[in-house]
Amino acid sequence: MRIYPFSSSSILALVALLLTSPLVVADGGATRTPANSAGDDQTSSAEDGEIIDLNPNRLPVVTPDGMESVTSMRVDSSTALIQGYVAYDLDQAQSYPTSDDVSGAVTGGFITLDTFLAAPGNPDAPDTVDITIEIDLSGLFEINAGAPTMLLQGDLALTTFDPANLADGLIYQTTFGFLSSALNDVNNPVSTNFGSTVNSLFGGEPQSFDGGAVIINSQAPDDLSAKLTLTVPVTLGDSFLLTGFVLGGIAPQPDPADIDPEDPVDVLPSSGVIDFSNSASIRILVPEGYAFEGDDPLLDNIVLVSGDSDSDGQPDATDNCTEVANASQLDSDSDGYGNACDGDFNNDCIVNFIDLAAFSNEFLGTNAIFDLNGDGTVNFLDFASLANAFLSIPGPGLSTGLCE
Repeated sequence: MRIYPFSSSSILALVALLLTSPLVVADGGATRTPANSAGDDQTSSAEDGEIIDLNPNRLPVVTPDGMESVTSMRVDSSTALIQGYVAYDLDQAQSYPTSDDVSGAVTGGFITLDTFLAAPGNPDAPDTVDITIEIDLSGLFEINAGAPTMLLQGDLALTTFDPANLADGLIYQTTFGFLSSALNDVNNPVSTNFGSTVNSLFGGEPQSFDGGAVIINSQAPDDLSAKLTLTVPVTLGDSFLLTGFVLGGIAPQPDPADIDPEDPVDVLPSSGVIDFSNSASIRILVPEGYAFEGDDPLLDNIVLVSGDSDSDGQPDATDNCTEVANASQLDSDSDGYGNACDGDFNNDCIVNFIDLAAFSNEFLGTNAIFDLNGDGTVNFLDFASLANAFLSIPGPGLSTGLCE
């Protein structure tokens, strides 16, 4: 079966937008296609904390092949929020002359920040430190008919170089995506892809890089959630150019009878929605005592100190249990507190006899909310954690936690 997730012209337009257009030097940008019945793209850029809002009313367009779609994108360049929505509906089979002609609906947005690491107040502090960038990716896939090809993808790229020695400049990149297509089965409706590379500023073959990582919180179609991180060494005075990018796109379901690798391309009716209107937020975590120079409003909103009180590899600024080690960051009820420090099962901000009764009903079961250590079973280990937290509030965790 041939899979053509998106027309190559759409993908190339997005890549060109990131890599070659003047938008890259701005604080943010967005694009969507199709923006009208002719299939044209719509792009916009933002500077100085501006907000981009492409098609906020989610008006649909219909292209000549009968595809009805909605693409909407919002980028807030002062808070690094990227939010989008894509809907696709093809109600009859189609045959396209080439893969480049296959219609799809795609929208993407990005945030950029160009700054440099300033010297700390302590003269004995190291000149080179690890900086971590994070992007939270969340949304949902809604399949209404057939098996459309659906992709929600996040990308972090960081370029660092000494202005006096460009030859040593490096480009670090990590990418993660949720994918659903006709190749997925009912037991695995959403698959994932991940990659992390480093490359010379002047090109060459990218090399695998272990500084990229992803924590997948959920890959259920109606609850897609992951945190993508990129940790790189940065030296005082080096230029620091960050790009965070999020893309959502839907394309038709290929016809399984079309096994001929030559053109034309046959597709089946299909319909679906990708809603990532609550995604994605970007953060930069720096060691205590360090800061970035500049007056970009992004710096005030996304740069956080990266202490790690419980030594679990998750900085306090984004750790959903700051005093209990929980590298997985499992938060089964999505209340801002990881399972490891959340015995408040009814979310009334106190761990008490009501929670104990609820726990006893789930004992030796597999209900993820009551599985405090995430080992797949509600057992005596979880009871010990619950007992330690008895008559206390959950957490401490994220500042956005329910009880903060």
